[in-house]
Formats: sequence, C-alpha cells, structure tokens
Amino acid sequence: MIDIHRLSFGDADQGLPLPHNVLHRMELLFGTSFADVRVHLSAVPASMGSKAFVHGSDIYIDPGHYDPASAEGWGLLGHELAHVRQLRRGWTLAPEGVGVRLLVDPVLEAEAERMAALARRAFKPEATLPLMRRPPPGPHRWDVVLA
Repeated sequence: MIDIHRLSFGDADQGLPLPHNVLHRMELLFGTSFADVRVHLSAVPASMGSKAFVHGSDIYIDPGHYDPASAEGWGLLGHELAHVRQLRRGWTLAPEGVGVRLLVDPVLEAEAERMAALARRAFKPEATLPLMRRPPPGPHRWDVVLA
C-alpha cells in the first residue's frame, strides 16, 4: 500500500470539470451524477506507477494519459468514475491506520474494468467541423464574420 497522504496534490488546482459530452454520456452509462467530479492533470499518478487514481470526487490523471477525445481516454475516465461511484456507495473501507492510502481491491478493479469497457464502447467521436452543405438555389445573402 502506498501512502499518498504525503504527496502534494497541488491544493491550488481546482481541477477541470468533465467535458460536457463526456459528463452527459457517463452519467447515462452509470445512472448517477458526476457534476461534482474534477479532473486534475498531475504527475502524482505516474510517480506511483499508475495512469490515474481517485481521491474522493477528484480524479488525478497523468497528463500523458488524459484524452477525452478518444475511446481509450473514455475507458480510463470510465474506470476512474467507477471508483468514484464505489466510494460514494461505501463499497470501500478505509485501510487501518492514519492518512490516506492507495487501495487496490481485485473485486473493485474488476468492476472498474467492466465499466471502462462499457465507456470505451460508448465513445462517439464528436464532429470537429460542421458539415458543409450546398446552399439552396436562388438568391443568397451572405453574412461574413472575420476573426
């Protein structure tokens, strides 16, 4: 068990909310609200030999593994959101002793992996550009906006 109590979480970092499309789909998938979840890009997970971990409703992700625009990124978020849900439901017990410790439980990990697989399958790439369509025939008025 790794003692993470002594590691710096970057207290000034308020974290990022989940991107709207991720939040919406994950809430549907899990059947619960994740509006209070914050994502923190941090080197702490890598220092522990991990891609990410959960502390309460905060997800700490190694910056090299945060990719909410890919199926793999959704899988990682789904895995960690499963742990958020497990904590909320009281499925985990704090290990004995003082401080916060990294807890790895095979049953909880299996559930998180199952949810990660569902999240990867739920991934839908968002369109980055609007579809270009031909204008209807007839006279046209064009509004031009310059940036």
